[in-house]
Amino acid sequence: MAVETSIVIRTLNEAKHLELLLDGIHQQNYSDWEIILVDSGSTDTTLDIAQKYGANIYHIDQKEFTFGRALNLGCEKAQGRYLVFASGHVWPVSNNWLRNLVKPFEEPSVAMVYGRQRGTELNRLSEIRDLETIYGATSSILLDEPKGNNGNAAVRRKTWECQRFDESLSGLEDIDWARKVQRKGDRVFYAADAVVYHVHEESLKQVYRRYLRESIAYKQMFPAHRYTRAALIRGYVYLVVRDVLYATRKKKLRKIPQVPLNRFAQFVGTYNGYHYQRHHNLKAALTTELPQTYK
Repeated sequence: MAVETSIVIRTLNEAKHLELLLDGIHQQNYSDWEIILVDSGSTDTTLDIAQKYGANIYHIDQKEFTFGRALNLGCEKAQGRYLVFASGHVWPVSNNWLRNLVKPFEEPSVAMVYGRQRGTELNRLSEIRDLETIYGATSSILLDEPKGNNGNAAVRRKTWECQRFDESLSGLEDIDWARKVQRKGDRVFYAADAVVYHVHEESLKQVYRRYLRESIAYKQMFPAHRYTRAALIRGYVYLVVRDVLYATRKKKLRKIPQVPLNRFAQFVGTYNGYHYQRHHNLKAALTTELPQTYK
């Protein structure tokens, strides 16, 4: 039987927080939904938890995985006319989350809705502050700002059928999708009352790699955009100072030692992502044997 909303969740070893999400979905005061889980090779109890909560499970090989491809697979399998996306490490703050996330679709021009995200004590301090900064307390409609986040978002199925997610990107497939539908006259809505907790329990290497791949994708989307070493240094110093002041104000002093290395991983990952293709081409050139005349 058809449902109004399909909730698509991408997973890879998400057992630690997945049950909070799935239980939170079952507690919602909006019940016209199904759960589509796209797994890329979990070896923990992720799939057992998904089965426990009645999820429809589909698989994608890790060698074939991209964020956009996994989403497109989930959307293909979904029945709902609204497609909700949630990370396997988010969970609803209240039982109004899902209703508030799909309600803006009552406005015909809205093609995408993304909701608010908040950190917990499990997050690094820098990310807690970033989430507070990026996701404010006031809802708004975005006319030409390419924003969105598929950790907590929804799109119209009909719009997705005309504009699938780019499967070639290493990240930011949500922002890419938003800017493409906005060019066609559709709108993106930020729903501040559709709130989830979002936890990243990452090593510094994982933080670096996340910003690296997102910056590679951003440069692919906006090739004219530049990111210099001077911008790296200015941004790093500015945010470290702001993080320390935030920690002092919020009385989270024990988290201050996290800040310098976390921001360093973020900014170096961002810088290397912007310059990835140049370094890649240079490395290829240096390791390629050329005829002596060309040398």
